[in-house]
Amino acid sequence: MLESVATQSTRSPVIEVNGERIYADEIRTRMSAMRAQAEASGQELSVEERLELRPAAIRDLVDRLLMQQEARRLKLTPSAAEIDAALESVAPKYDGSAGCRADAANEESRDDISARLMLDRLLASWLDAVRPPKIQEVREFYRKNQELFVTEELIAASHIVKHFEEGADPANAPCPPALEEVRASILNGEDFVEAAKRFSDCPENGGSLGYFPRGVMVPEFEEVAFAAKIAEVSAPFRTQFGWHIALVWDRKPAGVRTLDEVASQIQERLLREKQEQQVDQKLNALRTKASYIELGRV
Repeated sequence: MLESVATQSTRSPVIEVNGERIYADEIRTRMSAMRAQAEASGQELSVEERLELRPAAIRDLVDRLLMQQEARRLKLTPSAAEIDAALESVAPKYDGSAGCRADAANEESRDDISARLMLDRLLASWLDAVRPPKIQEVREFYRKNQELFVTEELIAASHIVKHFEEGADPANAPCPPALEEVRASILNGEDFVEAAKRFSDCPENGGSLGYFPRGVMVPEFEEVAFAAKIAEVSAPFRTQFGWHIALVWDRKPAGVRTLDEVASQIQERLLREKQEQQVDQKLNALRTKASYIELGRV
């Protein structure tokens, strides 16, 4: 946004990058955003991390400014029509509300949209030269990083559960006779899924728990499930949640996943690493040749 001389004079410049200034209020705003982001993720910043906020905010703002300058040099500035279209997508004008876009369409918003579009275009131009990893690279990564693809033993199981009656002592509550009856019905040919839907207190997905390793379910459940044979309906057993019967319908032993199973995952990882390296190289080149002048502190 083009600022008047009067507006500029009321702000405190901190650093000048290639002749363009970054101001104290911008740095404070970026620091607040970084703190909020950490708090939203449940992270409590240490004293050292709080002290690092200011230099980190300055680095972010300097990098952003360098990229904007490079985008302008490459003539990647969006047209007024493109900015209007982007504004329309984030602040649609509703019928009957002639002034509803007043806040979104002010000059500051237009500058923000323009900057975002320029950065998007610059990143796209940088990443256009990055080629997907070759199959030889994927195979080599797989060969050197087998430990990344080790899997625990997995079983796939379904269950039918009847919760304890209200007020019952879980340690002494007897197995509901109806659970024995539904087990007998399954052994006589009733489909387990249909029985779960009809009888279980947790009928979702026909009682399916999907695949899981050890350490996910409560110990009493795992003891029965991991000892069971495929397609064997267990005897009723008790956990803290109630009385269950379980059916294990698949088992995958511990081992290393095959290259075919993880090839797409490796390709995505290697491509992302190449893209990050490309951006780092381009940014480092801009940082190296930039002119910096310290003007003050936040």
